[in-house]
Amino acid sequence: MNSNCCVIIAAGAGSRLQDMGINKPLIPILGIPIIEHVILALILARITKVYVVVGFNQRVMCRSLKTLEKKLNITIIPIVNEEWRKGNGLSVLKARCIPEKIFLLLMADHIFDFRILNDLNRYSLKSEEMVLVIDNDLENKFVDIEDVTKVKSRDNKLYDIGKGLSKFNGFDTGIFLCTRILFSKLIETTFENKYSLTDAVRLLALNCQVNTINTDKFWIDIDNANMLNIAQENILHVLPKLQCDQY
Repeated sequence: MNSNCCVIIAAGAGSRLQDMGINKPLIPILGIPIIEHVILALILARITKVYVVVGFNQRVMCRSLKTLEKKLNITIIPIVNEEWRKGNGLSVLKARCIPEKIFLLLMADHIFDFRILNDLNRYSLKSEEMVLVIDNDLENKFVDIEDVTKVKSRDNKLYDIGKGLSKFNGFDTGIFLCTRILFSKLIETTFENKYSLTDAVRLLALNCQVNTINTDKFWIDIDNANMLNIAQENILHVLPKLQCDQY
């Protein structure tokens, strides 16, 4: 296994779901907070340590994470990003304090089949590279085509990434296996005090440093009320039984 730790980005305000009254990662689906679904997938993939970058409403998030740590019997370490408004890239950069050289990187609002992590963690990762899980099913009914980050890839290499791509052949699932090279690229791509994960990944891709793994397994980005409803109605039907049993 490449890594036994994961960084989860959970610092944003989730403005499109703020009428729910709580941090987006804490919004329940089937009575379970979104971020708990993510952590349960990590447990099934035998990940033993989880770093969670928090920002918006950080005290509420930290209390909730402490409760989850005790409930799920897994190590959860909050990392505070006081400047979370400067972009998701800064939240990733805050994780450079971790000692691990290789780590999984996930988003707190993506629910997915835990077997994707097993596939990813079997990948032989070289230094100064990273791997992005992509979805080449352009008809995937669980993808919000207007909001999803699109990718252009060929022969298991990423060539371009961005929400505004006019030509693309897949989607970014938000599931990465990273080395520490990502941190230096985040600094290189800082623009007007804004930090973008997509920009850093694009720079690595230009240097042929981003490998891709295509998945046909379920994943969903819960970015608005419609996707929240779709997840609520479908996840018990599309996730493996072992994962559903956790709920």
